[in-house]
Amino acid sequence: QAQKWPMSTDELDIPAYTGAFLTGEYLGVDAVGSDTGLTFEQRKLITKIWQLSFVVSKALLADASVNLADWLLALGGESLANMIDKQGLNGTSAPFVGILNDTDVNVTTITGTTFALYKVIDDSSTIIGSVNKSVRPGSIFIMSDTVWASIRVQKDTGGTYILPQAGAATNRVLANYPSGSALVPDGEILGYPVHTSLHCPALSATAVSTKFIIFGNLKAFAYGDKGELEVEEHRSGSFGGKEIAKSYQRGLVYNHRHALVNSLPAAFAVGKTAAS
Repeated sequence: QAQKWPMSTDELDIPAYTGAFLTGEYLGVDAVGSDTGLTFEQRKLITKIWQLSFVVSKALLADASVNLADWLLALGGESLANMIDKQGLNGTSAPFVGILNDTDVNVTTITGTTFALYKVIDDSSTIIGSVNKSVRPGSIFIMSDTVWASIRVQKDTGGTYILPQAGAATNRVLANYPSGSALVPDGEILGYPVHTSLHCPALSATAVSTKFIIFGNLKAFAYGDKGELEVEEHRSGSFGGKEIAKSYQRGLVYNHRHALVNSLPAAFAVGKTAAS
């Protein structure tokens, strides 16, 4: 769901605004307006080369009863999407910085010291309120499947689920997603879709002072695309320290060039557990 930037070169400068939201001013009669000091930054999309390589038995290629080529291509594509999600959400500068680790993103400390103590109404309201209303349309919550499974079933003192239908997405939210889309949300909090990702900290990784929930509009996150996924088949060469030509195998190498950068940190907020 990130904003896609086609790249014709390996580097692309894009504008990033990190200051307060602008309001301007009203002028009096014959008055001269003041200049507003903008805090625009140039954030750079720098292409990195992603690679996946593995070997496949020639016997498997010859004997497969399914369209193995399509299956292997889909396998490589899924791996690429998996890595892009990992870097965009939780990257630690190797090579990209993800939203959870972007120091310019607003951090909201929740009321509890563990992920399970997240108060679904109180803490969610605080996180939502920390993102300016002008960029909230289109925003979503992102968290681990296990964290969502824990907080969606929170109950009040009378034993009733706090979230209607235990957080199930309403038709109003689902209407914003194409029928059959792989991006259909896993639920809803206070009118905002909830999407889960294995690249956000799981419930078992709970710790004090730990970021684990993202809220924001992914259109403010830039994804630089340098072209299509490349696939090459090798009939010889060293893979894993062995010569595949002598092992009755073929080598497959997938490559893709892309870049990621957060172009508007103010469009995001992350939830962090309390220190004590």
